[in-house]
Amino acid sequence: TLQMKNISDIYQNKSGGESIKTKRFIQQFYQGFCLKFAPMGLSPDEYTVLNSIPGIGKVYSAGILAEMGSIKAFPNANALAKYCGIVWNDNDSGDFVAEDKHMSKAGNRYLRYYIIEATGSVIRHCPEYKAFYDKKYAETRNHQHKRALALTSRKFIRLLFGLLDNGQLYSPEKSR
Repeated sequence: TLQMKNISDIYQNKSGGESIKTKRFIQQFYQGFCLKFAPMGLSPDEYTVLNSIPGIGKVYSAGILAEMGSIKAFPNANALAKYCGIVWNDNDSGDFVAEDKHMSKAGNRYLRYYIIEATGSVIRHCPEYKAFYDKKYAETRNHQHKRALALTSRKFIRLLFGLLDNGQLYSPEKSR
């Protein structure tokens, strides 16, 4: 598990320095987070893990954790994606299998919003996700942006699940 010292180190690495007021603010935020979210099964460690991903800020981290709850509720990344509603319905009959499938809208619409918005931010900050998005965008002529964003969101969900399940901070070398 991560400790208070690690939270302070992460902030110091991002900003290049740390003042006494900043350190007090981080300590108060950490204590407030523990008091408010510990009864719900959320931990500040999960919040820290999400904040370590480039492009994910405080708002997206808090929104995702508040809507998702504990990662332990999901056996795998596919179950989390289904809970978000970022899955495609089967559209087949007999031997016929349709190529154009609609994304299911079942699931937590608020979590879907936070995941898709956070994915857009990660695409802007992480070259690996930008390359994946561009590749998926170029694959089709119909619904290019929506399709590429949804597929990149699925990739982001796999990253999210892996990091939260293992309690690891994001590392660009390990994300490949």
